[in-house]
Amino acid sequence: VIQAILKDARMREQAHLIQGEVIRLMEDVGRVDERVRRLQTHFTQSAKDIDDILVSTSKVTKRGQKIEALEFGEGEAEAPRGGRVEAGARVADSKTGQLRLRVVEDGD
Repeated sequence: VIQAILKDARMREQAHLIQGEVIRLMEDVGRVDERVRRLQTHFTQSAKDIDDILVSTSKVTKRGQKIEALEFGEGEAEAPRGGRVEAGARVADSKTGQLRLRVVEDGD
């Protein structure tokens, strides 16, 4: 009978130790859960940022393709503004021919 009482007391003591460890374990799990949720928020924001960048690069690419697809008649490219070439004009090579660019300097 005394052995049964002592065994029961030891089990209760061990149960309290186990219960304390379980409480600490649950606190750790709570911290890990909070950190994972914050990390998920960062990943979600990063994914949104990447999507926004892809939209922007797609728009820039489409604009570039439209500009590249422009074709100027031979007369337009060689003689802008009534057939005279301005003093500040420079020629730039492109896939569609030659374009004349006029350098405009802003007077301060």
